[in-house]
Amino acid sequence: MDQELIHTQHEVGYEKDGALDYFHTCTDSKYEDEKKYKVVATKYKEVTDEDDIANGYRDWEWCIEVYKK
Repeated sequence: MDQELIHTQHEVGYEKDGALDYFHTCTDSKYEDEKKYKVVATKYKEVTDEDDIANGYRDWEWCIEVYKK
């Protein structure tokens, strides 16, 4: 079954799950139905700043793509 790309968005988070949480919050959970949508998060680029480094974290911008099943 082909999947159609219907939405792309970028979110920042230390981990993929955090970025996906931000994404779902920003989209009012519009794409959470796994029977209708496939949501894919891919690291896009590192955006770590000095505060992140001081706290031992690496921050990433994630490219989130939503496909209609």
